[in-house]
Amino acid sequence: MGSAVSGWRLLSHLMLPPPLLLTLLLALPLPRAARRQLLDVTSAVLSFTVLGGVKLVHFALLVSGIPLLDSGARTYRIARELHGGAGGDGDLSADAARLAMSANVRTRLLASKWREERNFWLAAMAFLAWALLTVAFGLVRQLIALEDEREALWDEVDDLKKAPRRTLRGPSAAARAVDEGRAVVGSAVERVRGAVGSAVERARGGGAGAGASTAVASPATRRRASAAPAE
Repeated sequence: MGSAVSGWRLLSHLMLPPPLLLTLLLALPLPRAARRQLLDVTSAVLSFTVLGGVKLVHFALLVSGIPLLDSGARTYRIARELHGGAGGDGDLSADAARLAMSANVRTRLLASKWREERNFWLAAMAFLAWALLTVAFGLVRQLIALEDEREALWDEVDDLKKAPRRTLRGPSAAARAVDEGRAVVGSAVERVRGAVGSAVERARGGGAGAGASTAVASPATRRRASAAPAE
């Protein structure tokens, strides 16, 4: 009896409040930054390992699911005994009359039935709370991912339109890639222009030097040519 009481106390005091509180917080319309922090906390709680690698959510579903089935079976059996449906092969009307005449037996069966019903609904609440927390965690995480994707698409559209962004986020990945590509192309174009300009300047300098040497050599050549017949 003491172990049963301690087990139900563990279920009601330790296994039931955390999922109820986290599910309530996930359902609130909190800012996105607060929901991200709450998702991190919820993920840590659900993924917390107990008993050699078993996740807490699986352990909680198992701990609350087994008492749920057991309490349901006990409640059904006591209800059959209370209403005279557990007489087996004997006379059911005689069993019902015996239960009706014995107030002590009826009181004992009612007390057992109410206790098992309490345990049943307690286990059902704990099982449902952990299941709802798992579902709410997945839905909120998917919602935040969709909102981030929507804002990224808005940023890309605003960048293509050259319009101010509707969000307070930094440049998107696509916009950063476009800006980096433009910077690389501009740098390459500037280097090509510098190389072409240097080549043109060198070509002009070489052509002017050849013309000057030709102009200087021409009078000497003419003098030698005129002095040759005199000899």
